[in-house]
Amino acid sequence: MTHYHTSAHQVGASFETAAYSFAGALGTALITAKFARAERDAETADEWRAVAARVRAGRVAAARARQADASRAEAAQRADDEQRLRILALRARAAAA
Repeated sequence: MTHYHTSAHQVGASFETAAYSFAGALGTALITAKFARAERDAETADEWRAVAARVRAGRVAAARARQADASRAEAAQRADDEQRLRILALRARAAAA
């Protein structure tokens, strides 16, 4: 059997209950969406931090490679200089003898 309101007070209370229910459901939906958005933003931030870490690691690796190349080039230059000095010393001995 359908319940009929017998007074304006009952009608008002019914509308108020429906409005509060709607507001509660809407609030819950908005809060859920806010948390989902915050979670997505956190995941995106984590992904960007990972990208930044990979970029930094690549830069560090490139700097180390450049430093190693420079060290090898310097060692090769020193070896060439030492060889030239030995040759000059041998020539000086030969000229003195």
